[in-house]
Amino acid sequence: MPSLSHRIPSLVLVGAAAAFTSGCDLSLDLEAYPGSIDISGAQLEEEEPSLAALARSAAGDLEIILFEEDGTVEEVISTSYSLADAEGVEHSLMRHSDGFFLVTSRTDDWMPLIVRVEDDGLVSEFARPQVNPMYRIDEAPDGGVIVAAEYDLVKLDLNGVEVARDHNNLACWTDVVGAPLVFDGAVAVDVMGATSEGPVMAEWIIDEASPFSDSSEGVATFSVGENPNRDEIIGQDDSGALWTSGRSGILQRSVAGSRTELGTAEDLFGSYGVRALEGRSENSVYVLMDAGIGSQVAELSADGDTEVLFEYGERLLQDLVVMP
Repeated sequence: MPSLSHRIPSLVLVGAAAAFTSGCDLSLDLEAYPGSIDISGAQLEEEEPSLAALARSAAGDLEIILFEEDGTVEEVISTSYSLADAEGVEHSLMRHSDGFFLVTSRTDDWMPLIVRVEDDGLVSEFARPQVNPMYRIDEAPDGGVIVAAEYDLVKLDLNGVEVARDHNNLACWTDVVGAPLVFDGAVAVDVMGATSEGPVMAEWIIDEASPFSDSSEGVATFSVGENPNRDEIIGQDDSGALWTSGRSGILQRSVAGSRTELGTAEDLFGSYGVRALEGRSENSVYVLMDAGIGSQVAELSADGDTEVLFEYGERLLQDLVVMP
């Protein structure tokens, strides 16, 4: 049995992308589920959150579209960086608190690549994490970047240098909340079976004295809840409750390891292909989905209340984050 043990707090609330390797193969259209999770959420002076979405221009270049909550486009950040259109390439978006974006991509020889995008559209290389495949990324409390990958959780500093790693031959980490509100470490979601009981959500506790663990059993990760549907996406609301969705189509909220199913994207919104879950309030999240018109952004509460905020048909929105 792996050493990954159960670590569920009792006094606090707790809140994908398909792989193309045998361990993480979820038999999904990889283009249909790109995304990353960012847990920032400040408001504009108009008391209306600003959202940023990742898209591909008509020419195939990376675009970041800034929206008001009602779908009004505030700004389009255009770049000359080409987003690979090959099957199996996933692109996800993260907004860093220091005022820039990070986008996951791949090099010409199909190795993992993270690029940095400035607000003026300038693109530069941030890091080439030594993992493969790489899935999503998120910001840690100290400004570092947590990378979710098959077998590995990796932390990078702001120079793109690896500063911590936990290896687990049984895990496939597809998404991560880098700064969870009710845990001491990042919480990642596993779709392959990080424990003998099956896939889990797990907290990564980095030992600063020994930040690199190369055991085959994930010695620094601890289960905080099950993921029986093998869902690839994880997010949190402003209370710290964890939300998941993905291949099952079911939207779930987890508090201290206890899961509540709210329904499927199709039943709740008439949509499909959930791409991102972002905190909106203490008991609700933004949900980015594929819809008949293109993309749909909605709100879902812990009580099951729903509201479609806007639909966008000019581009397919691949990922969504809340601007800090």
